Formats: sequence, C-alpha cells, structure tokens
Amino acid sequence: MKNSERLLVFVPPRGGAAAAGRPALGAQTPLRFVALGPGRREDGAAPAPLLPKAQRVELYFDAADVLLTTLDAPKLAEGKLRLALPNLLEERLLGAVADAHFAYTRTDDGRLAVAVIDRALLSRTLQVLDDAQLRPRLAASALYLLPAPPPDQINVRVDDGRGLARWGAHDGVAFDFDGGAVPVSLQLALRQTGARQVQVGGAQAAPLAAALGVDARTVALADAPAAMDEAINLLQGAFAPGGRLAGWASGRGAVSGKAVLGWSAAAAAAFLLGLNVYWLQLESEARALREQALAAFRGAFPGYTAPPEDVAQLARLAGRELDTLRARAGLTAPGDFSVLGNQAAQLLAAAPVGAVAALEFRDGVLRVKFKPGQQPDAALQDRLRSLAVQGALDLRWEADGSLRLAPLE
Repeated sequence: MKNSERLLVFVPPRGGAAAAGRPALGAQTPLRFVALGPGRREDGAAPAPLLPKAQRVELYFDAADVLLTTLDAPKLAEGKLRLALPNLLEERLLGAVADAHFAYTRTDDGRLAVAVIDRALLSRTLQVLDDAQLRPRLAASALYLLPAPPPDQINVRVDDGRGLARWGAHDGVAFDFDGGAVPVSLQLALRQTGARQVQVGGAQAAPLAAALGVDARTVALADAPAAMDEAINLLQGAFAPGGRLAGWASGRGAVSGKAVLGWSAAAAAAFLLGLNVYWLQLESEARALREQALAAFRGAFPGYTAPPEDVAQLARLAGRELDTLRARAGLTAPGDFSVLGNQAAQLLAAAPVGAVAALEFRDGVLRVKFKPGQQPDAALQDRLRSLAVQGALDLRWEADGSLRLAPLE
C-alpha cells in the first residue's frame, strides 16, 4: 500500500518471555505494522527502511514496557511538574529514575495520568525510524489500541501467546498465555476491579475464555486506532516532535555552534535560577507540611509527649500505632502475615512447584527462601517484579537469592 493516511508501527517487547532470544532493536529488526487508507488496510512486518510511507506515523510499545498510572499531583507549571514526577513515582519504578522518561496528561477529574518508559528504548526506537525517514507524531502504549470497556467490564485480547487486558482509561496489563491456566496478573486484575464481565478477542480467545471461569464472552476485538485522543503521548519534553533536541540528535540542525553555545548558557542560567527559587518554595512547603503532620499526630495519639520531628520516622510510628489499633479491632492490614502470605502464594504460582524452602515474617516483611538450586531465573524474577508492582507490593531480591516482600508505603 502506498501513500497511506496512517502507519501504525509496533515495537517488539523489550524483555520477558515474549522477547526471549530476540536481538536488540536495529535497522534490520522486523517491525509489525498496520497501514490504513480510505477503505483499505494492510497488515505486515518489515524492517524500518522498508516500512510503507504514510502521512501520519504512530508508534506503539508493548504494554509491559510502559508503566501507566494515575495519581493526585499538585497543580504546578509544566517545568516544575516534570521535575517533581521522578520523586512522585520513584517507588513504583523497577529501574533507576535517571533511566526513565516521563509523559503525562490531565484527566477530566483533575488527576494526573502518567506514562513512564525506558529512555534508552524510546531514544533507540526513534533513531531507527528517523534513519528510515519516518518521524512519528505519536508514541504510546499498545494498551490504547484495545477499546476502553464500560464500567464492571474488562476487555482482553490474546494472540500467539501474548495477551493484553484493559479495564480503564489508563489501566491495563500485558501477560503471557500458554493456552492453559489463567495468568496470575489477569487473576489479580479480576479481583481488584471486581469486573462482572470479560470480553475476550484474538486468536486464542476461546481457550482463555473457557479458563477464566467468569462471565466471559468471545468477541471480535480489533485494534481501535481511531480512539487516540485518550492516549498519553510519550513524545513530550526532549522527545517532542520538532524539538531542538530531536533535531540536534539527528544531525540535521542548521544552527551554528556559537548560537548553540549561547542558547545553552542562557538556558543553564535560567534553569539554575528557577531551580533555586523552586527549592526555596519546596522548603517552605515542607516546613508547613511537617508542622501539620506533627499537629495531626499529637491529636490522634496524645500519649506521645515528644514525637519525632522527622516526617519519615513520624509516618513509621503512626503506621505501627494504626496496625496496633487494627489488630485490636480484628482488622487486617497490608503488612499482616495473612495478607502478605496470600499475596506471596499468588505471585509464586508461576515458580516451580516445591521450590520454596521456608517463610520468615518480621516487622511487616515476608522473606521467602528457596531450596538450593531452585531459585527463580532472571526472566521469572523480572516477571514477579512486574506483578508485584501491579499488586502494590515492594518486591526485592536479596544477595542470598531470597525474596523480600512488603506492602508499598
């Protein structure tokens, strides 16, 4: 197909079972594509230099490679908000904050919907397409190609052992499906959302619908590329189309060296000045919040005459007191053994049978020890980390090969 109106390019998964043995993304890597024109559609795969030309190029990453989340964030200017995002999301990231690229949009209710992707993956993909004279105007998670379901419903599509589930505007999960048991991540999604109905599409829709054991219906769920206004475009900040950084990176900038140095010096000076003002404002706000936290703690627990002024210590002390009150009332907390034990059992459903040697629980932390030679491999460890983040758990691997599990604070 020539002169298509839209070209949808799909980036292969970076890691996990779906990408086992796949080489790094390069100019000769086959990329699946969909070319759309008036009443026409072409599906295929080709290296970037051989992809069809189109008026609009859209880039879609595997849902497992893009973290989507929604949070309450202060109403700040764009520059200040971008500086604050890494701190707001640091505990939800599996990798280093410095390696992540953040993009966001405001939702109708004023909250912040954020997409996070590995900066190197995005940069390398854009470079490969740029070398092929393809410049995307949109880069987003493939989750947005699955139609958004109504309330109390989950839309699922599974093809060739790879599945995708969506239950909200920015909520979903990618999973592997071997044709047998329902993946743990999909089971957790069903429990957390309380969905009453599941619509399943794709080549493997029938076996998955049969295994779900809920009101699952097999339907035709094709890509919905017309509903792109709701997607979080990753091409923001330094990766924005037509931005100066993109032009310099591609080597096509027509700016003189002296002009670049002048702009860089002016930008650095403005950045340092704004950063100092911003940190002074943050220090004032932190002082006010600390005083509010101390007042709230004294009001809730008057027995403490001299509570710690450090906010982190104060939060831990308040958490222990709340856990004590819950225990007296017969209520469970996220850090209780019964809760963590149940979540650990769900996570380790993918581990080899009989691999666990012992469980140790202390101070709201569950440690799982494995039998010698039966520790999960690197691929399974990465998969368990991904599932733990979706379940609001802090999962870490210790030097001795044991697993440390605790609720996210």
